[in-house]
Amino acid sequence: MSKWSRLKNRIEDLFVPNLGMNIECNVFIYNIFWRITIDPTIWITLDKKIIFDFIKDSKGLPVIPIPEYGVAYQGKGKNCRVYLRSFPKIIDVIYEYIKTPKNVLFDRVFEHDYFGLTDVLKAADRRIGKKKLLLLKEKTQNEAVKKVIDKRLGVTEPIEN
Repeated sequence: MSKWSRLKNRIEDLFVPNLGMNIECNVFIYNIFWRITIDPTIWITLDKKIIFDFIKDSKGLPVIPIPEYGVAYQGKGKNCRVYLRSFPKIIDVIYEYIKTPKNVLFDRVFEHDYFGLTDVLKAADRRIGKKKLLLLKEKTQNEAVKKVIDKRLGVTEPIEN
């Protein structure tokens, strides 16, 4: 079993059973004009529809400096194709999330979560109760988080704030 498979199993074990949410990882390798480009990506699906995509969701972000890893999105010129350098931070955030105790999980701000991944994970986490889910939905602007919370609460139409 690969390292990703073990990590995937560990994080998905924290999700509410039968939620229909999965976290996936892949590495895309391109050979364009004799130049090899490697783009690792992580995406999350809910009912087989992608709700979070590391590369797609990060393209519109402003440049975010990440010490030792360059910038957090695909820019132009010298900043182009830096996903490979920012990808390890996402893996580190997932490991950090898994190791976080239940009693501090909800209020924890993950320092290197530049993409909003941990809020999506919190929305699916079986250790987080209904009151805190409603609080998370109220304070988030992330549509993926809202979709997961709506699914967890059995809401067919999104809850109006």
